Amino acid sequence: LRHPRLVGSPLHGNKPYVEQLAFTPNGKVLAAGDDSGQVRLWDVADPSHPSALPTLHVTKGKILGLAISHDGRLLATCSTDDKVRLFDISDPAHPRRVATLGGFASYAYDPAFTPDDRTLVAGSAGGALRLWDLADPAHPKPVARVLSGLTGDIYQIAVGTGGHTLAAATTDHSVGLWDIADPARPQHLATLDTATGALFAVAFDPRGHTLAAGGNQGVVYT
Repeated sequence: LRHPRLVGSPLHGNKPYVEQLAFTPNGKVLAAGDDSGQVRLWDVADPSHPSALPTLHVTKGKILGLAISHDGRLLATCSTDDKVRLFDISDPAHPRRVATLGGFASYAYDPAFTPDDRTLVAGSAGGALRLWDLADPAHPKPVARVLSGLTGDIYQIAVGTGGHTLAAATTDHSVGLWDIADPARPQHLATLDTATGALFAVAFDPRGHTLAAGGNQGVVYT
C-alpha cells in the first residue's frame, strides 16, 4: 500500500453519476450503481483484465445505496423510488431479482445486512428504518415496527461486527443507536448529537468497540 497504482483500464458503461460501489466478499465481483437506475456487474477476479457481467436495470430513479451479503449471494439496492430491491447474484453471470420491498414514504438511502445475513436493514429520508427477515430471500418479512425518532434523512447505516448494534447517521447532526440482537424487538440505545452539521457516513471498527461518523463540516467524530 506504500505505492498504490491503477490496475487495468477504467470500467465504462455506467451513466453519470456512479454513486455506489460494492465488492463481493471474495473480491471477484464489483457492483456499480448509478443515477440512471442501473447496477453494472463486473468480473474482477483478475483486476488487470476485468470483464463485464450483466447489467441490472433496477429502477427509473437513482441508485442511492448498495450492499452485498456476507456470503456474497444477495445484492440489495436502495433508490429514489422509495424501494429496496434484492437480487440473487450467487451466479453473477445470471443475476435475478428476487424481491422488491416498499413501505418508505420517501427515498430509500442505504441498506445493510447483519453479519449472519438473516436480517436486512434499510434507512430512508424522513428518518425511518425498516428491518426484514431473510430466511426466505424471495419473501422477506418485516420483523419489527418501523424504527423512528430521528428527524433528519438517514444517509448511511452500519451494523456492528457482532450484529447486535445498528447505527444510523442523519442530516439532523445525530447518530441513532439500536440494539438489534433480537431483530423482532429492537431497543433504542442512544442518540449521539454532534451539535452541528449533517452526517452522511457512519462506520464501526472491526472489533465493534468504536464508532465513527462524518459529514458536511469536514469533521470526523469518534
